[in-house]
Amino acid sequence: MLETDKRILLDCGVKIFGKEHFPLDTGKVDTVIVSHAHLDHSGFLPSLYKKEKPTCVGTPPTHDISTLLIADSMRLMKYPFGDGEYRRSLKAQMPVPYETEMTIGKSSVVMHDAGHIPGAAMVEIAHREKSVLYTGDFKMEDTQMHLGAKQVKDVDALIIESTYSDREHPDRLEAEKFLYSRVAETVDRGGTALLPAFAVGRSQEIVRVLRAFDEEIPIFMDGMGKEVTDIMMLHSQYVRDFPEFRDAMRSIEYVGGPGDRKRALAKPAVVVTTAGMMEGGPVLDYILKLNEKSRIIFTGYSVEGTNGWRLRHTGKIKLEGREREIRHPVDYADLSAHAGKSELFDFVRKSGAQKVFCIHGDKCREFAGELKKEGFDAIAPKPGESFEI
Repeated sequence: MLETDKRILLDCGVKIFGKEHFPLDTGKVDTVIVSHAHLDHSGFLPSLYKKEKPTCVGTPPTHDISTLLIADSMRLMKYPFGDGEYRRSLKAQMPVPYETEMTIGKSSVVMHDAGHIPGAAMVEIAHREKSVLYTGDFKMEDTQMHLGAKQVKDVDALIIESTYSDREHPDRLEAEKFLYSRVAETVDRGGTALLPAFAVGRSQEIVRVLRAFDEEIPIFMDGMGKEVTDIMMLHSQYVRDFPEFRDAMRSIEYVGGPGDRKRALAKPAVVVTTAGMMEGGPVLDYILKLNEKSRIIFTGYSVEGTNGWRLRHTGKIKLEGREREIRHPVDYADLSAHAGKSELFDFVRKSGAQKVFCIHGDKCREFAGELKKEGFDAIAPKPGESFEI
């Protein structure tokens, strides 16, 4: 929450796999700015509309994708809000493109491309000769789906994600080559390359990567990835090389039900399907029907305790209350959409920030501690703490 002459809330998400699902009581909110559509940044938005009607600012794809994700999650989770609040949140949406200055009270606000998923934004807010940059989730390196985020300089305070503040990502091209080599090897020997993937960003990225190497390999997409892809098709300026994206997404087959799933497994092919951490979705249907020549390949992070984490670390999953051993080989290709350690440190150094707030990560305190050693006024804030800039 940023208090100027208005109360501006930066994101309002849920912690799906945490012990505490929902954020603290926000109090009055004049405007909420949503950095991007992932549920850990957008999923609790309807709660703000029980008594009030704050303006909800985000890029056009952020609004469209978060609308889809929140509606889907409401079917699966028990939220302290309902359809009425959800509908009111939709009416409050104010789509704003990148690099378009807007005013909230006496503050000036600009959103910059964060290079994370389509529509993801860094939020820069200026008020009374002070400026704050909220990075949201960001990536500086180019990917198949996005150009990397650009450095934002000369800010007084920086609120920065810390997801990978303790580790680096491998070279991106090498990771893409590794992914394709494992996929091609599996399909060539007559198996299914099963790729559990997040519906937003990662499913589409996988298709782009594979099509960059091979225009013919059969690819099926199952789960919500199809609906998200349809939304991305409406927002061409938020996707890198949109004609190539469009052609790649039109070259694959979309799974619509059990009959299509049976067909996807009937011949050697790639299956990209939700859920990325294997906690639900079609992936659990596929995994028990793979032939002995198949392989499972992860491309993203799995929270400890999820089926994705269990499979990678123990070779087992929990399904219908039972622990099951999965004998298929498992690989991991790091296609992260977050900045790595060196990128995070470099971003802080070039920002010019006098104060740095390290949030959104398992190692925020350690990140802040290392920044302090470099002379930064860095803090890993606790829930409920307040600071003056």
